[in-house]
Amino acid sequence: FDRDSARESIASLAYGHSYQVHKNQHAVHRLRELFARVLDYEIAEDYDYGLPQEPVEPGMDIFFFHGTTWASKHWPEEHWLSLGHLCQNAGYRVVLPYLDHVEQRRAENIVAAVEGAKLLPPGSLSQLGVELAHAAGAVSVDTGLGHFATAFNLPLVGIYGPTSHRLTGIVGPRQVSLSDSTLTCAPCLNRTCKYALDSSNIYPPCFEFVTPELVFNTLVQRMKARK
Repeated sequence: FDRDSARESIASLAYGHSYQVHKNQHAVHRLRELFARVLDYEIAEDYDYGLPQEPVEPGMDIFFFHGTTWASKHWPEEHWLSLGHLCQNAGYRVVLPYLDHVEQRRAENIVAAVEGAKLLPPGSLSQLGVELAHAAGAVSVDTGLGHFATAFNLPLVGIYGPTSHRLTGIVGPRQVSLSDSTLTCAPCLNRTCKYALDSSNIYPPCFEFVTPELVFNTLVQRMKARK
């Protein structure tokens, strides 16, 4: 990207060739446009991630991608617990990957409370891809694994609070992003929430109306559309 297009404009000084791509686009669209200009090809309308996909009968596993980097992007743990019970009552099995001790602790709390839930220890993306190929669906906060699951065309609901789904949301025909539009400060694009921890029933408050029931019902619709 050139100086007016890159997030870190000073980086453009190190480039031999740079290209102007409008900033106010989704990150996926920005990168597709950049590569198309660099390599001189037309951008296809459909999304083909180039991953080998053998048609398989989806199982009953629903993946929870609950881990992310910013504290402000975490959906409340009690919401994950409620969503886990909704999935369990509907006959699905919750699968929880984790990458570090913090994520492991959260995943273990959910597994302890949701009957039949399964921990998925850290492994390679190839191993995760094999698991996703047989899954029924997934729920994800703003994290890379959500986009990885989308590349397998898995029905998925993305949960967005402080970050903008219009800029980094899940993109695909079987995927949808949910966010709260009632707060004027959202999306704030900040790593920490400006509100005090006890200022809202749900923290961060930009997740208050992205309820477990809304997420579950939306996911069920996506999974039905898959069939």
